[in-house]
Formats: sequence, C-alpha cells, structure tokens
Amino acid sequence: MSRTNLLVKLMLVFVLFLFGNWTFYAPDRILDRALRIVEKKHGATGFENLPIEPGLPDYSVTDRVYKVLGQLDSLEGFLVVSSAMGRFDPFDFMILFNRELEINDIRILAYSSDFGGGISSKGWLSQFVVRPSPDSFHYGINIDGVSGGTLSSKSLILEVNRISRLMKGYEK
Repeated sequence: MSRTNLLVKLMLVFVLFLFGNWTFYAPDRILDRALRIVEKKHGATGFENLPIEPGLPDYSVTDRVYKVLGQLDSLEGFLVVSSAMGRFDPFDFMILFNRELEINDIRILAYSSDFGGGISSKGWLSQFVVRPSPDSFHYGINIDGVSGGTLSSKSLILEVNRISRLMKGYEK
C-alpha cells in the first residue's frame, strides 16, 4: 500500500469518526438543552415521555413529545422537540404548549446555516405565542417574514402548524 493511499484511508476514518460522533450525540444535547430551558424558565419539575405511534397523521420521525409536569406531578403542558429544514441545513426547535394547547414558548435550539438566523430572535418567535387553533399561522398574513430567512421561516411555520395538529390528539 502506498503512503498516499494510507494517508487517504486515515483521513477518511477520521472524518467518519468526527461526523459519526457529532450526528450520533447531537440530538441528546439538543433535547437536554430544551429540558433545561423549560425547567429554568417555566418552572417544570419533571417530564414524561409520550411515545408517538408512527401511523399517526402529522407524525414526523424527528418529533419527541413530553408531558411537562409541575408541582405534585400535575400536568402543566406539553413539550415538543423537532427539526425543520432551512434552505440548505436542518435546524432544531422546541415548542412548549400549555394544558389548553396554546403555544407558551417556542425557541430555535440549534441553527447552523449562514443565512436565516433571524428566525432565532425572540421578537420574531413571539408571533407564535398563545394561538390555540392549528393551521392558524400563515407566512405574510399573520406571521411576518425574516430578511434572509424566507425558506427557514416558511419551513418553521409549516412545522408549527403540523405539530399543532398532532397535539390536538392530546386534547382532553
């Protein structure tokens, strides 16, 4: 084996190891960050994983749904952690619903693209807060766009509408 072939193979192993580990552990870090935010900012005392059956309408394999528990393990709401696609790169977000399935908080947890980062701003995300009905968000009608983030904002709006429909299955 020539020296060049050996070097190429070593670089390939290094790259596979580097990216393989990042993609393998990144979802856990994203979920941990979401849980810490809800504990700190909203006073949650615990979480209970709600498994979603893949046959449900509006289900995505990236969805992770949790009951948010308060004092004495009372139901305070629901937390959904999921992903959406920007122009080139996926990004992760969380939505916190209250017991009435109104959005209490929405945050971008990880956004790696060079463009469209404006969707992470609290001001832009506040447009989603406390709107109860599914499919109530429409780009350019009741949700303003973001300069440089048209595709990311449209993608997030579609995901919020989809997740709102999914959560209707948890209504009392």
